[in-house]
Amino acid sequence: MPIPYDIVIPAYNAHNELPVLLKQIDLLIHKPQKIYIIDDGSKKSYSFPEFPNLNVHIYRYERNRGKGMAIRKGLELFLNNNDTPFLLLMDADGQHPVQSIPDFLKKAQTQPFDLLIGNRVGRVGKMPLLRIFSNTVSSLIVSWITGERIVDSQCGFRLLRRRLIENIQLKEKGFQVETELIIKSAKQGYKIGFIPIPTIYNGQKSNIKHFSDTVRFIQIIIKEILSR
Repeated sequence: MPIPYDIVIPAYNAHNELPVLLKQIDLLIHKPQKIYIIDDGSKKSYSFPEFPNLNVHIYRYERNRGKGMAIRKGLELFLNNNDTPFLLLMDADGQHPVQSIPDFLKKAQTQPFDLLIGNRVGRVGKMPLLRIFSNTVSSLIVSWITGERIVDSQCGFRLLRRRLIENIQLKEKGFQVETELIIKSAKQGYKIGFIPIPTIYNGQKSNIKHFSDTVRFIQIIIKEILSR
């Protein structure tokens, strides 16, 4: 029998994409027990048709707090509201293929991974060259820091085991939380794996602020080096 899981979706101005994503999730044979949508201060509240087969909960920040804050709130809600053993993180913009969810669940069920990350390497499709370069460089740096081969450090499509969430304290407020999660997981000895996924890029404007987020990424790396 497939493993039980919940989904956390941080969402910022994804009013067109989010209903499509939920519709795709509703078509899954093995559906999540709960879906937590963290509205990170979108310009207007989300309104979409009800999905009677999905248990959807929306938590709204009145102002934009950053993806890291949204993810941290989602993890908090997950821990405080059930005892489901696995949590899947997905972006709201439709770039994470719902059809890959069974692959995550199957691998987690058959192998003792604590953190499974989508791997888009070799499947870059129409992804802009700047994002390809950024992911390649950051993955090499995170691999060096952790001593493990991290092939896609920036992919937010991830399956987390409950014990990992219970024992790792995240502090980052922005996109850097994804790097922080990998580094802290590796540092504490949790087993990290990857799932090949197709790259979906449909031209949405990224919420990443390239210069400021690059600076913060460098700050994380420097803090990790100094803490050794």
